[in-house]
Amino acid sequence: MLRRHARRRADSRYGLELNRKELDEVVHAIQGGRGQFVEKRSNTRTVWLVAVNGRQCRVVYDRKRKTVVTFLPAAAASPVSEPVQEDADGLALPVEPFTGGESAPKSLATTPK
Repeated sequence: MLRRHARRRADSRYGLELNRKELDEVVHAIQGGRGQFVEKRSNTRTVWLVAVNGRQCRVVYDRKRKTVVTFLPAAAASPVSEPVQEDADGLALPVEPFTGGESAPKSLATTPK
């Protein structure tokens, strides 16, 4: 059910029609530190900035369920230093994939138990 919600939000908010494999790639990017940590929302949920099919997306990741919960609107308020650029339709513009810089703090990194 969370997958369906996340896929619908990716489509409505970023124009991305993601399949299961692509959504899994977002999860692996977060788990592998290839996303930019934005903020902690709860004990299990964190917000990340991740490049998905050439678009910079804000996603909520649930570390307990090891899945993406939702894609936040591109203009969602958060302490990210650079705002996401939008086109005339309000969709996030393509960006270069995130390749470095800050990664998740070790205390928030997911590790197998």
